[in-house]
Formats: sequence, C-alpha cells, structure tokens
Amino acid sequence: MKRAVLNKHTPLSEDIIRKLPKAELHLHLDGSVRIGTIIELAEEQGVALPSTNYDELKDKIYVGEDCTSLVDYLRAFDITLSVLQKPYAITRVMYEVCEDAVADGVRYLEVRFSPILHTKEGMSLSQVMEAICEGQLMAEHNLPIFCRIIVCGMRQLDPKDTENLAEIAWRYKDKGVAGFDLAGPEYGFRSKTHKPAF
Repeated sequence: MKRAVLNKHTPLSEDIIRKLPKAELHLHLDGSVRIGTIIELAEEQGVALPSTNYDELKDKIYVGEDCTSLVDYLRAFDITLSVLQKPYAITRVMYEVCEDAVADGVRYLEVRFSPILHTKEGMSLSQVMEAICEGQLMAEHNLPIFCRIIVCGMRQLDPKDTENLAEIAWRYKDKGVAGFDLAGPEYGFRSKTHKPAF
C-alpha cells in the first residue's frame, strides 16, 4: 500500500483526511443508520415511516446545525428505533456503521446505544446484546476496524431500568462492551437518581 507523505505544506484535502487513521469514541448506533437501510427495513418489517422517499426521510432524520434542543435532536431517533426492534436489523446496522466508519478512516470505534430501546417488540436485553455483538464480531472479522460497545442507561427511564442496563453491560464486558454511560434528555432528569447503577 502506498503511503501519503505529509508535511507542513501539504493541504489537508477531504481525501487525505479520510485516509488518516482515526478513533471515533462517541457514535450513536440509532443515530447512524443509513437512510436506505431504514427504508428497506421498514418495508421488510411493515413499519410505517413518515416518508419512503429518500430525500424526504433524510430531511426528517438529519437535524441541521441550527438545532438547539437535545429533545428535538432525539426525535429523529424515534424513526430509526422503529426499524431496530429485530435482532437481524440490529446486527445489520452495527455492521454497516462499522463499514461507514472504515470508509472515513476510522480504525477504532466505540458505538453507544441503549439496549432497552430495542425491546418494544419483545426482545430481551440479552437478545439485543447478542445481536449487536454479532454485528461487531462480523465487522472485526471482515473489516480493518476494532470496535467496542458502550451501553447507555436512559435518564428519563426508571432508575431500576438503568441498574438492569448496568448489569447487562457487565455481563457482556468480555464480548465487546467497553463501558456504561447515562444518556437521554438532561433537563428534568437528574443523573443523581441513577447513582445505584453506577
């Protein structure tokens, strides 16, 4: 493989930046689903979307730089989560997220998500974790990437749910989980109430 030689006079083009090896430490699984994948999964699963037109759906999911509210930002996740309630969908999206990261030059990736948000159709937390770990293992086997998972508790949920998520993160620590975090809307949801989980 031919290596690019950089010096202080080399302009950093988008192509060069993509080729530089990078680490990505804060990538949301449900915030990184390809638009085409959302449309395909919705069709396969019979999930109604606000639109099946690629550009229209993209406009509903991608928030602009003028978004000033975390709550508004998180609304797009309702759409992506609607198609991530099956094990095969979680596995596929995890793999695709890794593919997209590799295309951007990422060699170490930490993908964060909350397994409890994928249990609306009856999957257990363990089934969700098996699905994401399968996607992670496939990606590491087939792609030049090292990937780890961050399990997130959710501020707006019952603190007991956060304890259950901490437990599942610990149980999967040898299968790709690198950490546990607290996510979700901050206003009105104190992190202190989730202290027992930590």
